[in-house]
Amino acid sequence: MSCHGRLRVRRGDEQNDLGRRYPIFVNDEQVAELKRGAFWERSVEPGRYTVQARLDWCSSPAVTVDVMPGETVTLHVENSLHGWRAWLFPFVITNSRDHYLKMRVLGAVELPPQRARHG
Repeated sequence: MSCHGRLRVRRGDEQNDLGRRYPIFVNDEQVAELKRGAFWERSVEPGRYTVQARLDWCSSPAVTVDVMPGETVTLHVENSLHGWRAWLFPFVITNSRDHYLKMRVLGAVELPPQRARHG
């Protein structure tokens, strides 16, 4: 079993913010900018990580996850204003800026063991 885990953030394929990239922060450090339908993934030390998406003065709530050895934790980020909620745009960007984007944990997947390579 690997002594590292993996952290993955996937952006939805929704039409909102079509031409915008979502800056992704892990432990308050920007690690990626995700365009529509893209994802970021890295091998990380086991431990606790806080992940957040930010866009201008708006953001998602910060999500804290525990990554275990050999585990992949996947988070999904998307605009929270789908369908009729799009009418709430003026209210959300002025009164609820930290909920303009939503992020949720999709689950953990065990990584297969690494096979030894013979030269």
